[in-house]
Amino acid sequence: MISKKIFLIGMMGCGKTTLGKKLSNILNLPFIDIDSEIEKKEKKSIENIFKENGETYFRTLEKKTLKEINYFYTSGIISTGGGIILDDENFNILKNEYTIFLYVSISELKKRLEKDTKRPLLKNKNIINIWEERKSLYNSFKKVNLSGLTINSSLEKLLKEIIN
Repeated sequence: MISKKIFLIGMMGCGKTTLGKKLSNILNLPFIDIDSEIEKKEKKSIENIFKENGETYFRTLEKKTLKEINYFYTSGIISTGGGIILDDENFNILKNEYTIFLYVSISELKKRLEKDTKRPLLKNKNIINIWEERKSLYNSFKKVNLSGLTINSSLEKLLKEIIN
């Protein structure tokens, strides 16, 4: 039985939420999605938070939520927002916990995200620019390459990583 916190980080569209939910069911651990927690507290979507309050406000909420989850949960699968690693304090929290970087190629991310209109950062930035800004931070974490894999194959690969 695994009883630890497992943080999932990676670019938007890499599968953090989808795989996190499935992992939590298999491992019988709570699933916590930081973006969903923020939406519940604010009573509005991430998209509307960005639109009405801006990215800086959102990042403040994200940091507060990460700290709360890290403090109150002793175990669980925690899905983070793609930009959580941009903040030094968040980065250090994640470095001190069991954190897995879910890597998916840029071409695959583009395909997954091309019809998604609910990603606030994609309205102003190109996915390649976002990747370039974040890749050195992501690559300092344990990386699991999920490029070209189905959901089930990705899940299998992640489980092997967690169990080993």
